[in-house]
Amino acid sequence: MGRMGSKEQRGSQEITRPPLQMLRESLRADSPLREASISKLLATCCLLAVPFVTLLGTFQSWTLPLGINAVLLAAATYHGLLFRAFRRGWYHPSITWVNVLVEVSVPYVIVLQIAVLKTPEFAHMTPVHIVWGAVLVVTALRANPPLSMVAGFVAAAEWLFAYVALILPGLPEDAVAQLRWPHALMRAVCLIFAGGFAWMLARHYIRKSEEMLAAVREQDLMGKYYLHEKLGSGGMAEVYAGTYCPEGGFQKPVAIKRILPTYARNEVFMEMFREEARLCASLIHPNVVQVYDCGRFRDTFIVAMEYVDGLPLNRLILRAGDPLPFSVVTYLGAELGYALDFIHRKLDSAGQPLNLVHRDVNPPNILLSRIGEVKLADFGVANAANRVVTGRTDIFYGKLRYAAPEQIIAERAIDGRADLFGLGLTLHEALTGRPVYGKEADVSLEQGIFPRIPRASELRKDVPRPLDDLLAELCDLEPGRRPPTGAEVRRRLGALEGPCAPYPRGQQELARRVERLAGPSARPRTTRPQPAERLTELPPLIASPPRKLVEMVDSRRKSKSRTKATPVLPAPRPPVELSPTIPMSSADLPPWAQQSLTEEAGQVQGEWKPLAGDDGGKGKDEKPGDDARRDRQARRR
Repeated sequence: MGRMGSKEQRGSQEITRPPLQMLRESLRADSPLREASISKLLATCCLLAVPFVTLLGTFQSWTLPLGINAVLLAAATYHGLLFRAFRRGWYHPSITWVNVLVEVSVPYVIVLQIAVLKTPEFAHMTPVHIVWGAVLVVTALRANPPLSMVAGFVAAAEWLFAYVALILPGLPEDAVAQLRWPHALMRAVCLIFAGGFAWMLARHYIRKSEEMLAAVREQDLMGKYYLHEKLGSGGMAEVYAGTYCPEGGFQKPVAIKRILPTYARNEVFMEMFREEARLCASLIHPNVVQVYDCGRFRDTFIVAMEYVDGLPLNRLILRAGDPLPFSVVTYLGAELGYALDFIHRKLDSAGQPLNLVHRDVNPPNILLSRIGEVKLADFGVANAANRVVTGRTDIFYGKLRYAAPEQIIAERAIDGRADLFGLGLTLHEALTGRPVYGKEADVSLEQGIFPRIPRASELRKDVPRPLDDLLAELCDLEPGRRPPTGAEVRRRLGALEGPCAPYPRGQQELARRVERLAGPSARPRTTRPQPAERLTELPPLIASPPRKLVEMVDSRRKSKSRTKATPVLPAPRPPVELSPTIPMSSADLPPWAQQSLTEEAGQVQGEWKPLAGDDGGKGKDEKPGDDARRDRQARRR
């Protein structure tokens, strides 16, 4: 347990680590590629500077240009070899500091050459200091502010050493003020400022990258989930539309459920939320919302779930404005009964029953897709026999107006029939267009006083008797008088006929209503939607007739409509006695027929060739034209 806890703690720290640390790790991992790019740039610049330095030899002696070209070629060779080594995968973290020292020392060596080969005045007035400053600015590309600052101090120290050791002793006593030590000291300070400027550039680059990374991480959960618009929120959690995109262009729409930070500090509620993720991950059923992933992110906890493109049942009832058709209600009941029967009979890994009870079956937790799918969601208050804290039966969980009496009264045991009571209230509301219990019943329900539940036929006169009786049994206050299982509810609803039949009319009608009332889809799209993307009607069982047959029938009809004369029917033909069919295998066919069959099956490409051991069906005395003659005879037979 200690090792397990330490692993989970390290995982949570890795998820919640600050963006600056992640940026530094990314820059550290990118160092080989960055050093290779800088080496390529400096090698190219040194090679391009060689012709211009050689051009100076035409105006003066060749001693100094040859010395400077030797330094440039050595630097180009050094960076070229480094670039080749980096491309082959070699890298050491200390090579960055070595490269900076080498780059800063190149102008220093050139200044020493000028001071030795030329006069000190020429070494002091040379434009090498401009190149020195440019080299210091290039150090900012390494995104290491201390490195840039150290490079500035090293360049200033090298310049002061060259001035004190070589330039200052060789200056005449009447030298101009620009060659004296105050100006040399000012140049050293300028080199330090150049290093400071590179330090500012590196800091600005890192800061902006950190801000951009933080902004991206606000929408990037755990490195693979991107949040979009909010789908809904409650008192304890909120749900967002998201996209799961780990790598390689793979994308999958998901729904991200995130606990509010206030409740994330509540250990009891966090245990309920983890229990919901654990239970839903084990419930693989077409009528249950699937859970893909869960984890802690910063100061909250998230669960990645299946995204249902549609709307919940309560919004469908509210936007419809009138009760739902009988077929839709029976279809909802059959699908939800199927899901509840699966939940109530769920076994654990040891084969023991979980005795799982949803305890929160109500219209907001029933999701409807645009193709007529029915999904049961929100298992946060589900009760299982193996739960200790969150499964206490003396604490009420769920919505009061859809809770069974045994859920509110703590002394009574709870089983799967409590979910069937919530199912009955939900179907009653869908059938009548109004909830069974209103706000005025909250006080009496909290006290354990349950008002009378009217039959659906009292609020809607045309409700068929079998459906009315089933809803009355589901809404019975006594658990013993309710249907025993969800499978029994599904069986009785599936036996209804006519306008109450749930299949296939119920799914088709539900899909049409959801498509009309759901509005534009919140699902993130990466391609242009096709007109037939969503299935709102069942495909025909019989395929359409061939086009040629339709054209022939239409032409016959047109020809018949043009003439008014009664057509003369031909005399019936005498019956023809057919010879019995003799079974034939493909080995009995001639070679040309075998070749035709193999070509139609796509097994032979190109021209026909005789089989091994066969002369193509020709005898020794046959001529080439006998094949066509034999074909005509076979067709006549």
